[in-house]
Amino acid sequence: MQAAERQDSAPPRPVRYGLIGCGDMGQVHAMNYVQQSGLVETVAVCDINEANIRALLKHLPDPAAVRVVTDYRALLDMDEIEAVVVSTPNDRHLEIVRDAFAAGKHVLCEKPLEVSLARSRQLVDAWRASGRILQIGLVYRYSPLFRTMAEMIRAGKIGVPLMAWCHEFRQPFPVGRTREWRYDAARSGGALVEKDCHHFDLFNWMLGAKPVRVQAMGGQLAVKGAGLGLVETGVIREPYPADLVARSGIYDHAWVNVEYENGTKANLGLCFFAPDFGLPFGVLGSEGRLTTRLVDGRLEWMRYDYARGAHETAVIDRQSAIHGFGQIGHSGGFDQHVEFCRCVREERPAFCDGQVGIESLYPAFAGQLSIAEGGRVVTIAELTETT
Repeated sequence: MQAAERQDSAPPRPVRYGLIGCGDMGQVHAMNYVQQSGLVETVAVCDINEANIRALLKHLPDPAAVRVVTDYRALLDMDEIEAVVVSTPNDRHLEIVRDAFAAGKHVLCEKPLEVSLARSRQLVDAWRASGRILQIGLVYRYSPLFRTMAEMIRAGKIGVPLMAWCHEFRQPFPVGRTREWRYDAARSGGALVEKDCHHFDLFNWMLGAKPVRVQAMGGQLAVKGAGLGLVETGVIREPYPADLVARSGIYDHAWVNVEYENGTKANLGLCFFAPDFGLPFGVLGSEGRLTTRLVDGRLEWMRYDYARGAHETAVIDRQSAIHGFGQIGHSGGFDQHVEFCRCVREERPAFCDGQVGIESLYPAFAGQLSIAEGGRVVTIAELTETT
């Protein structure tokens, strides 16, 4: 009995990882999963840029033991690797993930799925046919803050959720170190796809419904090929080269309205100027509201009592859960690896799987189409019928 108890208490065997893509997000992944007290063993890393590889290896506990390749297919041929993390530019996801499934690997793939709905659908189809685990890097699904918000909504703390909003007022995407690909819509999918799939996914999750119609207005004011020239371009300590400004093909500001199948509504504001790094987010219900600024690590809850003309408020602090041990990058970045490892060991589906990933893209692609067509109302049905 004592031997059995000792065996049961032994730490689980590490999941053997391969990491494909060693740029900014690859390094964030490495910094998060290296903190997991033995849950992950990094077998190999891959990137076509040697500087990225050198930078990432500094975050690993034993870089000399890690195999380095520049062709991802060589990494997929390594039998000892069970799971791969794909953090390449978005237009490479389909090819790499499909090949990873063919090699029998489980996959944690950075968001978004791909640069078009058609390619995203192909990736989802490959996942469904593979029998492997696919987890998408929509990290807020794993954030203690947003999980608490979702739990409170499901428990009826604000009555019926009716409206949601988010302001992603940020600096432009960074440049240098081969990061300019985000300004090429053919490689990134566009700003609403590359970045705001996070926030559209939060809307879908919190409102508990599927989007049906989108109307948006936006354009280029800060980073632009043509625009009003009102905003000086750049990020602090990162001046933008003139040729990048001239060829940028993404929207740098937008208001996006989303209507859901149950009549609920959501609004996203995006701008690449006048930054507010707090990421204000809120859900309004029939009997109250929940609001947060992610940087503060807390929820503010207000519940109304219309009959008595009174209300009650509370602050739910999640600061330690967000900024505690191992939490690097977006809230949930550490937690998503913990859960991915559990899914691999227990052979169970990911909470944020391919279906969640593609549903986060419907409002994004519809919003960009609406902007391109002068604010036309775009139905999700017209997009899905062509993919």
